[in-house]
Amino acid sequence: MLSTQKTADGSLTLFSERFQETYHSRHGAKTESLHVFIQHGLQYIASQSDEIRIGEIGLGTGLNAMLSCDAGRAIGKKICYFAIEAFPVSPQIMNEVVAAFPEFSESRFLQLLYSEPGTILKLLPEFEFVWFKSLWPAANPFSDLDVLYYDAFAPGSQPELWTHDAFYQAFQALRPGGILVTYCAKGDVRRNMKSVGFEVEKLPGPPGKREMTRAKRPD
Repeated sequence: MLSTQKTADGSLTLFSERFQETYHSRHGAKTESLHVFIQHGLQYIASQSDEIRIGEIGLGTGLNAMLSCDAGRAIGKKICYFAIEAFPVSPQIMNEVVAAFPEFSESRFLQLLYSEPGTILKLLPEFEFVWFKSLWPAANPFSDLDVLYYDAFAPGSQPELWTHDAFYQAFQALRPGGILVTYCAKGDVRRNMKSVGFEVEKLPGPPGKREMTRAKRPD
């Protein structure tokens, strides 16, 4: 069961009764996504390639995908976006989410959220999108990613997504030099990243969090 909640910056998030967590920070859903995934992920890696391959663990509301679509167009990069989601939101919730973000193209947002798993969608000439309905890390549909948005529920709710094995799959999904970004900066999470070969750095976090994490697969 999901319900909508307004966050501190006025943007919308969802609350999951299954996991007893919100999809994004209550301190600002859009603010968090822009800080963690766009600024320290997409924009950080953008100078390395004209075509950027992005993966996302946890499609959720589609916010990260829509922000990436707009950001890629703004910086003149083609983006191929791949997401994995085990628990897609209902059509009713989809419509509420789209209505809450009038800054995005309504038609593109609806196309993205209503797309069928495994079907490649060309939202713009510069933005291709496909998502997979499956559980991470049991399924890993990614390869040669430039950046992986690790936006799973927190370790207390989904510990299996923050283990050595999960980060081994993430490491394999990235190209050499590719990066993983996440809001989570717990010590045991960073240790699990390092144990599979990641070079890990702590960065200032978004509002409400002191730190976040960026991990690189060595060149």
